[in-house]
Amino acid sequence: MSVAFLSEHTVPRSGFVIKSPNMPENNQTQSNPIVFTVAIPWSEVALEYQKQLKAIAAEVELPGFRKGMVPLNLVEEKSDKKKIYGQVIEVVLPKAYKKEAELRKLAPFIQPRVKPIQSRENQDWQFEITVITKPEVQLQDLEEKLKSALAPSEIITPDKKEPTKEEKLKTAFDTLLNTVKVDLPQVLVEEEVNLRLSQLVDQVQSIGMTMDQYLSAKQLTPEKLRDSYQKTAREMLTLNLALDKIAEKNQYAGKDRTARAVDWLVSH
Repeated sequence: MSVAFLSEHTVPRSGFVIKSPNMPENNQTQSNPIVFTVAIPWSEVALEYQKQLKAIAAEVELPGFRKGMVPLNLVEEKSDKKKIYGQVIEVVLPKAYKKEAELRKLAPFIQPRVKPIQSRENQDWQFEITVITKPEVQLQDLEEKLKSALAPSEIITPDKKEPTKEEKLKTAFDTLLNTVKVDLPQVLVEEEVNLRLSQLVDQVQSIGMTMDQYLSAKQLTPEKLRDSYQKTAREMLTLNLALDKIAEKNQYAGKDRTARAVDWLVSH
């Protein structure tokens, strides 16, 4: 099983960071995410380090030695130990995480976040793992609210014409967002915001602008931009999770399960 991990703080790939003042200092105060520590014995780390070193040695050539015959101590002197330990982490940490996740019966909703606690030589390594599980969705009295909101007399259209599918869909989505209850962890919202900001940075840079220039042209501050993306992220996450819940409730399966959930929304 291959497990990909996120660093403690995810930022846009370009390095342009818009800090969030609302990011919780201690995730353990929330029921979701789940935060725990994994410990990796130094003996296991050291064994994997030797394996990585031998793999490097098999490809190394130095004056006076044939390829693959260079003593390990010389290979180690010529190698970047930080890079080797990085490769060690990629092997030993997923194993330790998998064991703990199976013990706790965790089903991560997004990639776990990892914060190193202790990673010194000759000492057991420790990492803090933050896992986001699938947020709970409560549909409440959604059906009744949809029936009321989608009544022809309730949908305002130009010239009082029959509402179009698009108008009904907008009304249904607005009703859903105002009705359902979703326990969205702030960490999950931040992941979505950072992803969207990263995409924005790429788009802005592709037209030869800097983010400062973009913000100035839009008359925005970094804080206002992030606040706007926070709102959008919460709405999109709520919408997608609610549609998934509707599909699950109605036992929709297959690739079109989300489309069927949308059809269910506007059918009332």
